[in-house]
Amino acid sequence: NSIYYANRIDINQIPHFATYVYKSDTISNFFEREAIYKSILINSEAVIIQLSKNAEKDYFQRQFNFSLFNKKNSEQKSTSVTSMTKAKDQENWLLTQKPLSFENYKLLIFTREKDALSAINNMIVKSILIFIMLFCSIIVVGIISAKYITERLLILSQSTQRVKDGDFNVYVEPKGNDEVTTLTNNFNSMAKELTRLMSETANKARMEAELKTAQAVQET
Repeated sequence: NSIYYANRIDINQIPHFATYVYKSDTISNFFEREAIYKSILINSEAVIIQLSKNAEKDYFQRQFNFSLFNKKNSEQKSTSVTSMTKAKDQENWLLTQKPLSFENYKLLIFTREKDALSAINNMIVKSILIFIMLFCSIIVVGIISAKYITERLLILSQSTQRVKDGDFNVYVEPKGNDEVTTLTNNFNSMAKELTRLMSETANKARMEAELKTAQAVQET
């Protein structure tokens, strides 16, 4: 999980070598990651220090002039820049350049234009499929809800017809907790009240009839 870089330094015509070690699990995992892009780490002399396992070093050295990338962004210290670049084989690549904060290293991320467009198209297709699935789900839920409400309203309508025909002993089982349930409870209360009123009216009529009968017997 380390990046090693050896640099030759001549002191009094005697060669010395300085070795730099940069340890980072994040950097290591980044270069080992499977992705459509190719990651390459270069130093200030445009020498490749590290590259992702899906990148072919010989291919990139043949197709690109890495010293040119250093010149292009020599004035930019920490911002990343993305641009279109063309390899020597005329293939278009998207290139993101990110200067790093150690040893003047720079991270280059290459992505084939066709791969980038393919990834975008896949995202668009997935988004459309998700939208269609959500739309169909909404329609199905709407149909089921409409059918459920329609059935409950039909039961209320049939019960109302029974009351109209003189059958006041009607009770509709409330279901759910919505406006139809409230309407059902109100209907049950109304039917119960009508039953009570009809019973009281019948008792009153019976008592009046008995009273008249008693009066008629006394008069005779």
